[in-house]
Amino acid sequence: MHKVIFVPPMDFVESNKPIGVLSLATILKDSYDVKIVNYKEMIGKGIMNKELKDGKDLVNLAKYLCNLRPAIIGFSSTCTDIHFHIYIAKIIKNIDSSIKIVFGGLQATIVAEEALQEFTWIDAIGLGECESNIIDIINGLIVNDLNDVEGVAYRTSLNEVKKNSDYLLTENLDDMHFIDYNFLSEEDNEHIITIETGRGCPFKCSFCFSSTIHKHQYRKKSNKRLIEEIKRNIEKYNCKNFGLVHDLFTYNKKSVLEFCKMLKENSLNIKWKTSARIDTIDEELVVEMMNSGLESLFFGIESGSSKIQKDINKNLQIDRIFSTVEMLKRIGMKDPAFSFIYGFKTENEKDLEATLDIIAYVIKLGFNNFRLYQLKVFNGTKMYRDMFSNLNEQSLNTGFPFLIHNYYTDCTKEIYLNKKSMFPYTYNVDVEITRQFPYLDAFVNRIVTTLVKYLNKTSKELFSSGAKIIAVYKIYEDFLCKNNYNNMKLNTEIVFQFLNYVVERVQNKIVLPIYLYEKNIQLIKRGVTNEVSFTTNIDILPVIKGEEIDLDSMLLDKEVEVVIAKNNDKLQIYYKK
Repeated sequence: MHKVIFVPPMDFVESNKPIGVLSLATILKDSYDVKIVNYKEMIGKGIMNKELKDGKDLVNLAKYLCNLRPAIIGFSSTCTDIHFHIYIAKIIKNIDSSIKIVFGGLQATIVAEEALQEFTWIDAIGLGECESNIIDIINGLIVNDLNDVEGVAYRTSLNEVKKNSDYLLTENLDDMHFIDYNFLSEEDNEHIITIETGRGCPFKCSFCFSSTIHKHQYRKKSNKRLIEEIKRNIEKYNCKNFGLVHDLFTYNKKSVLEFCKMLKENSLNIKWKTSARIDTIDEELVVEMMNSGLESLFFGIESGSSKIQKDINKNLQIDRIFSTVEMLKRIGMKDPAFSFIYGFKTENEKDLEATLDIIAYVIKLGFNNFRLYQLKVFNGTKMYRDMFSNLNEQSLNTGFPFLIHNYYTDCTKEIYLNKKSMFPYTYNVDVEITRQFPYLDAFVNRIVTTLVKYLNKTSKELFSSGAKIIAVYKIYEDFLCKNNYNNMKLNTEIVFQFLNYVVERVQNKIVLPIYLYEKNIQLIKRGVTNEVSFTTNIDILPVIKGEEIDLDSMLLDKEVEVVIAKNNDKLQIYYKK
């Protein structure tokens, strides 16, 4: 029996499972000896290092894969890791040229013919969704004949690149195999199981290529099928935590309400999370979702500007964004996630400030799961066509890609350098707003989120509006310049150096004493000391109690010494007389 190995995307997030390769491996397991080699397993075995500091890890992985003596190795790639996979594939071919190399995934599909022309060691690329043709692709690779296989691009015996008919979508997702999660380790399956609930999105945001690859066709598994999948996985793996994957799970309110009802009727008692759009939910729906075990929702908000919402064809109503975030807080959702983007062609500082106003509101309400990304342009999107000429500088030191943002190693430069049409997302978008705020994504995702997590009251004062976030960002740029720090290499010590730097410069008398209070609380909690004190002329006790702040009423006649002490595992805060 021929051996087929799948290498999934480089995803080190514990909750994420390689659904795509799991689906294909499940289909092939009765006809081939199938194995999935994932990166978490390789790190656990000491074959690879998570940091990927040099090419040795990639060489080690290539050697490991060759030693398994496969007939075919299939790489499922995203834009964050395709350059690594292409490099590993080259090493494999140099070790054993008889091994067939096939790629799949969003990025590989969109650039299939160009990739085959450029990287001659790749034998074939499966296009789009491959459940319907994966058996034909593997059989064809074994016998060196893919001429009659639909939905594949490949290299012929004459070394010519050929692309057969366009790929087909799986129309009825209920017809798909039940995924066999045994391809993953027992440890992988004990914490959370990922279930794909559907594919495609009916909306046409100009920057998104996920909907493009699914041809804008929204499909969803029936609720009966989803309940059956959940039951099977509870029984098999004793797992009660689920990630329900779909670009837009909440598109059909009636269907989601029915799903929640069925969860409760079957007494499944699971915890779950999924993705939504702000304008596809309301309080009734979210309450029912939470009553059936929902713990978190992910929202791609992108911009707080009505103009930009229209320009990128997202078309969210700004008032509804604010009211929905407030609703989530009011009904008790603990950890919703929010994603934002800046760097659009027509975006100016006023538009950016409007986006940051929403982040400030998220902070005010006590949520801390948010990210701001500098725009990256993807193949196959309207944004690619409109902004290709704005991609002027290839820079790999940005806050993107999301999971392995600084892992463009020297050894893989030959793969991605100067190939703008194939890897446009490795280029900076050269527009007015990114020139004006080049490091804003790193600032928000490292400095602001750290401050919100550990120094919450300080952050609410520093970042109470978009304008204030911009003001602190400008201090951040000044801090980087004066200290000659690399924006991408900020450790915890440097972050706190910056915080000391910023609180001395902001025009807010309340910030310094609140910062000293929260900073010293952290020192005590970490066991650095059991007692600290500082002086201030601001009465900070109302802040500690969570009361509304009025600076005039907080000013004291003279400075007082604030003492924070740990006594019998309890914190005491008082003014020293």
